[in-house]
Amino acid sequence: RILVTFDQEIIAEEVPRTPEEKERGHAIKRSMREGDVLRLVECWFAILTTLRQSAPKLVSDCLKVVGLFSVWIEFSALANDGFLNAICSLIAEAGPAAGEACDCLGAILEKKMPADKKLAAFEQLRILQRLECCVHRGSGDIALVEKEAELFNTVGEILLEAYADLRAGDGSDGINMAQKAWSYMQEVSTYIFWFFSHSEYQIADSVEPFLTAFFAKVKGFVRDSEGGEADIDQPEPCHVVGMDEVRPLLQQTLQKIIQRLAYPDWFQHGDPNFEDDERHIAFLEFRRSLTKIFKRIFIIDEPIGFMFVQASVNQMTLNLAAVRPMEVEAVLQLYNQTGEIVKDVTPHLQANGALAGSFVQLVSCEALVQASDWLFQ
Repeated sequence: RILVTFDQEIIAEEVPRTPEEKERGHAIKRSMREGDVLRLVECWFAILTTLRQSAPKLVSDCLKVVGLFSVWIEFSALANDGFLNAICSLIAEAGPAAGEACDCLGAILEKKMPADKKLAAFEQLRILQRLECCVHRGSGDIALVEKEAELFNTVGEILLEAYADLRAGDGSDGINMAQKAWSYMQEVSTYIFWFFSHSEYQIADSVEPFLTAFFAKVKGFVRDSEGGEADIDQPEPCHVVGMDEVRPLLQQTLQKIIQRLAYPDWFQHGDPNFEDDERHIAFLEFRRSLTKIFKRIFIIDEPIGFMFVQASVNQMTLNLAAVRPMEVEAVLQLYNQTGEIVKDVTPHLQANGALAGSFVQLVSCEALVQASDWLFQ
């Protein structure tokens, strides 16, 4: 409690302070780095390794403090084999402190530093290997799995930012580092897509920020396969990726997006009692984010977007009786969003564009047109 108060009153950057208070805080941090921090780290390590069974609440409180202090203390004081082993074992045990351990590990890894140093630390400390024990696929502890999803989202965002910085470098070292960052990001995406496909929407929602950021940036990462002119105002990146490397990520996202976009069974439509319900508001925001991801996939690879919509409409109309109303609504929602991307739909249909065949299927599906379910009518 003393350390949390100390952080809030003196150290925390987000708290408004006068210039004099800021300078005093910086002076205190400089002084503490010279000796006090090492003693604190020793105490924290002792708590995490010896009291995990007898005092789990104390361990959780300790992890919160470590997360707060990780912003400004030396990275290596916490990012070392001993300390990381202690934190990752707490996650692996899935005990009372596992959720706080996820937050703590994410805070340590988020420490601001140059991209090349961050990537070197990931390699030296075997971060991706450590993360393998931080996923409980068969767990019924939804709160813990959500924390694990948030941790992987953080790691994904770190690697995405590192890759974006490293590809702007030059020389063989820059190329190698950028390639390594891309490979790490691909490896982490395997876990992120598992969380994204989870039946609980809040777990999928926990990795949405990475997916949104990735699809917002990846268009600029892809090699111009058509040999278009380069932007002379922008320096040539040292590393680019081929569409063949990106397309599997697009396909994996599209395969899950209808399931994710569909309203869950608990959602109450049109009930004023739930208009301000946090769970309902969060899901609607999640749907809006998914819609943006869908549109960005179209920008990256329009043919794959059209093919997905065509296949979804075809499968739905052929097997309408077996499709839940919420999923019908999701398919129709994506079709409407595709129409917004096309913008001028009438000439598109008249010219027998990519949506024309799907439009005919929809209006020719008698069971769909005559269905009484208001959700998709």
